[in-house]
This record gives sequence, C-alpha cells and structure tokens, in this order.
Amino acid sequence: MSHLPALADAQSRAFQGPPGATFYVSSLMSVPFLQDLIADDMCAVDAVIRRRLASDVALVRNVAEYIVGSGGKRLRPALVILSAGALGYQGNQHHELAAVVEF
Repeated sequence: MSHLPALADAQSRAFQGPPGATFYVSSLMSVPFLQDLIADDMCAVDAVIRRRLASDVALVRNVAEYIVGSGGKRLRPALVILSAGALGYQGNQHHELAAVVEF
C-alpha cells in the first residue's frame, strides 16, 4: 500500500459531476497501476482462499483452484483491498474479508 500517497500527490484533472460536485481523477488511477498497487495483497487473498478451502475432498480442492486460477476481474476483493488501503488499515484481516467476498 506504499503507493497510495502517490495518488494524492499525482497530477489530477477535474471533471464535473452532479451539480455542485467536482471530481479529480489522477492519471495514475489506471487499471494496470491499481493492479500493480495491490498485487501482493491479491496474492495473499489467493493464499487465504487456498488455505480456507483445503480439503481431502478432491472436488473442494478443484473449486479452490478454479476460484484462484480462473483470473477474471476479481473486482470485489480488489475493492476490499483498495478500500482498506484508502482508510489506512494496517493489519492483515482485509485479506480474509477479500476472500469472503470472492467466495
């Protein structure tokens, strides 16, 4: 999460939203930048999923590998990770919560 302060310091451009609201969008807030920003956390989420779905039952293991290996947007866990960082969370429980929302 060390890159989050860079978002605040980045050059931004404003655009108008609803009446009276102005939004600032940083050029750094691209999907690849955000993916790189949370890559280590997403690996930790994958580890939680594998650990929580560890089983002697082959079908359960296959489901775990499908969830982890299928790729996809992984938007829900990414939003949990980004929200935790934006709020200054310092622990590791956000990995557990991100895994729960991915389930």
